[in-house]
Amino acid sequence: MKVFDTLLANIGRGHHAFADRWYTTRILIDHMTRRSQYFTGTVQINRKHFPLDLRTQHLVHMEARIHKTTDNKLLCVSWKDKKAKKPCF
Repeated sequence: MKVFDTLLANIGRGHHAFADRWYTTRILIDHMTRRSQYFTGTVQINRKHFPLDLRTQHLVHMEARIHKTTDNKLLCVSWKDKKAKKPCF
């Protein structure tokens, strides 16, 4: 979170940040939402505070599924091309 605070310190509301799975955490997403900024990134399956059905699903080639958290503040889309991808918005 400190990295994003430093990088986005002078950026105002409504901007969108993209990151890889290393930086994608629920704490960071909630922090950016409070600042009225958007975040998109891929998720490691074992990360905490993401929908549990992301971990247990099995997709076939070119299949996609949408997952929402109970508070409707996080939307996760999983799809499988060659490997399964799980970005969250």
